[in-house]
Amino acid sequence: MMGPRMQYGGWLALSVPELTDAASAKKATDALTNVKGVAKAVPYIKQRAVGVQLTADGKLMTKDLIEALTKAGLKASNL
Repeated sequence: MMGPRMQYGGWLALSVPELTDAASAKKATDALTNVKGVAKAVPYIKQRAVGVQLTADGKLMTKDLIEALTKAGLKASNL
């Protein structure tokens, strides 16, 4: 049985259609790694997506990550 205070880290993939080159990949990873609860962001330019590794102690929602990318000038959605 899992307790209510247990938290898990994991990965989340986001679609970022404007992720087309190294500059946009850097913009995306910089924006995401500045979000509390994000351990790492890995761009996948060919797939136009970014993988986000979450920390176990973060309390993030997908909308928080999408908002960070939007502020950086990139559109994003669930993959």
